[in-house]
Amino acid sequence: MKRFRIAVLAAVFVIICMMSGCSANENRIGMSVTIDNIDVAQLTEAEAYEKLSYHYAKQTYNTIITITDSNGNSVSERADALGLDYDVRSSVLAAIDMSYIAWNGRSGRNIDTEMIIDTAKLRSKIDEIAKKFTVSPEQATFAYNPDSDGFFDFVPEKIGYKVDTDMLYEKVYDALSGKAERNIEIELTQLMPTYTLDDAKSDCSLLGEFSTSFGSGSLNNPGRVKNIVKGAGLIDGYAIAPGESFDINKVLGPRNETNGWFVAPGIVKGKYEPEYGGGICQVSTTLYNAALLSGMEIVERHHHSWPMSYAPIGQDATITTGGLNLILKNTSDKTVIVSALVNTEKQSITVRMFGRKTDDPYTRKLVSKKIKTIAQPEDEYKLDSSLASNTVKEFRSGREGVISETYMYYYDKNGDVIKKELISKDTYRALSTIYYVSEDMYYSRFWEK
Repeated sequence: MKRFRIAVLAAVFVIICMMSGCSANENRIGMSVTIDNIDVAQLTEAEAYEKLSYHYAKQTYNTIITITDSNGNSVSERADALGLDYDVRSSVLAAIDMSYIAWNGRSGRNIDTEMIIDTAKLRSKIDEIAKKFTVSPEQATFAYNPDSDGFFDFVPEKIGYKVDTDMLYEKVYDALSGKAERNIEIELTQLMPTYTLDDAKSDCSLLGEFSTSFGSGSLNNPGRVKNIVKGAGLIDGYAIAPGESFDINKVLGPRNETNGWFVAPGIVKGKYEPEYGGGICQVSTTLYNAALLSGMEIVERHHHSWPMSYAPIGQDATITTGGLNLILKNTSDKTVIVSALVNTEKQSITVRMFGRKTDDPYTRKLVSKKIKTIAQPEDEYKLDSSLASNTVKEFRSGREGVISETYMYYYDKNGDVIKKELISKDTYRALSTIYYVSEDMYYSRFWEK
């Protein structure tokens, strides 16, 4: 009888072990237990973990979230890269625990695995994705181009875009958790440029222009024309920043042979002499007038020894290497660009200044007039012992002097003069004729007889 009881107990123990999946060596999941409807019956903890981990790794790898913006651009990311995972360990442990009670009438149970979203990983990935949709706005640009009909080439502005990262985070989170579709559409926020094509065109408005001709007489000296072309080329396209001064001598550099200047007539000691850079004053004069008409401040300017034929009296500007200069200042809050172009067919030079126009409604016009004539002084005779006897040689021709005034007239839209402003009062001094004479003629004092 005792042996029978032991045999019955042993049989019951075997049955319980079979139902619960236990063995002498390790715990196994009971019969008919599934995790997410995946059969894990009779698997050890390690085997079940490996099987489910592989299943969910494959699932999250193959689950694709596609984000498309309002411009039609799209980015696709794997769910695992976005932080989606499953708590496989907890599900397996729950299956093991269930196996111990499966014999108690609860076999055939399914366990649902909890979904896990790594929010820190998702947030980091959202920031990375947002950069792919972000487009920085591009400001409009312009470049001076003397060959263009309007003197400038323009590139219009471009609108930029950015993503609302909080909105994108919520949409992707919902897609990962199954609350929303995996194909996500997002609206982008526009980033507007601060400098538009209209702004660029406004900054390239014509402020003033002036032309002079070199088509007559000695003005058309070949070397002189070459110097005008060279000088214009050096100042053409120069940008004067707000508050900056334009020093023409600094821009042109010394006028000498080394720097590629040509010999042409220039005023030296009251008469024309061949010199390097002769004729450059026609460039500075044209620039001076254009600057006045453009509202530039004149910091330094000097008139010639006598009025020039290529500009109205009182409107010339002479310069010398290392000496007399023409300096302009941009007092506006926008850059002023100098255009200096020579038309060799028409034999003229035109200087234009471009920038942003002020609210000043007036049209400007320069008006100059003579207000007084200064008599030519008596001739001068100077001894030159190197001259042969009975020789009189003219060194310099004399001329009358003149005083002039130059005004800026301001006209309204009806053509009426609103005001006038004195620009300069210039005195072109009278010059005597100078002769060099031989000793015999000098001591004879023939000019006094």
